[in-house]
Amino acid sequence: MSTHEKHQFQAEIAQLLDIVSLEPKAASPRTFLDLGKVAVMAEVKLNGKDLGILWKPPYRVDVTSALKKGENQLEIKVVNLWINRQIGDEQLPEDSERRADGFLKTWPAWLKEGKPSPTGRYAFSTWRLWKKGDALVESGLLGPVRVMVEEGEGTLRISTANLASGLALEGSLRARVSGTHKIKGELRNEE
Repeated sequence: MSTHEKHQFQAEIAQLLDIVSLEPKAASPRTFLDLGKVAVMAEVKLNGKDLGILWKPPYRVDVTSALKKGENQLEIKVVNLWINRQIGDEQLPEDSERRADGFLKTWPAWLKEGKPSPTGRYAFSTWRLWKKGDALVESGLLGPVRVMVEEGEGTLRISTANLASGLALEGSLRARVSGTHKIKGELRNEE
């Protein structure tokens, strides 16, 4: 299985790190980080401050209390669904005896002994929920990630569009993605 194929079938927590350089110029009462589209959940920290877990749209969090002038360390942990991992395992040889309907006949010895699957499968279930050719589901931080500034009366204006386009992971979650990227921008109201 190629590296690309392995990434398609990942199902675990990915930690995404960025150093974001922002210069607060607006006297805005509140600033928000909008993650765009997320499949399925994301935990956000800015400069070490836990800003919570986002689990439904809009995937937006108030970052005002954690934002500082200059460089800001942004950490996003993304959790996706297990389905892609299960479909990925169907690309590998069988590791247990199954009935025609996919239900387990007997517990495999490797499982009873607490060993990993001899064929490299990650998931184990008593019934095969997915098949080799099933479509993968969108997974991960799909973005675009943007900073939004409140302009009064609850109106939000995008101040830096697609702030972290390098973090917009299309198609599937790339697990263990980490690194530091310098992203320059100004936190100001755009006309």
